[in-house]
Amino acid sequence: MAFQERRKSERRPYINSIEIYSQESKKMINKGFIMNWCDEGFGIICPENLEAGKRVVLFFDIPNGMSFDFSGEVVHAEERLDSNSFGIRLMPGQLPYVNKFSQQVYYARQ
Repeated sequence: MAFQERRKSERRPYINSIEIYSQESKKMINKGFIMNWCDEGFGIICPENLEAGKRVVLFFDIPNGMSFDFSGEVVHAEERLDSNSFGIRLMPGQLPYVNKFSQQVYYARQ
């Protein structure tokens, strides 16, 4: 079966370290890395195995000193030898924060 692209917006490469928290318990699950992002979510890697449907909060700082946290749900999981890869779909209502993040990342690259 061929993979069907479900994103409505462009995937943008971006690497940054993150902390991953359980949305339910508010406890840190593990640390990992953002690999890419789009308006609907993030592609991340981490050593922890996250189940599809798990709700998480991704917390990270960007180089200009701003911090961001995004709530999302694991919608895709792929096991790898060195780490696990996940697709995180953002919860509704977070687009204004994604836009702010996008602006900050764009200005930091200038």
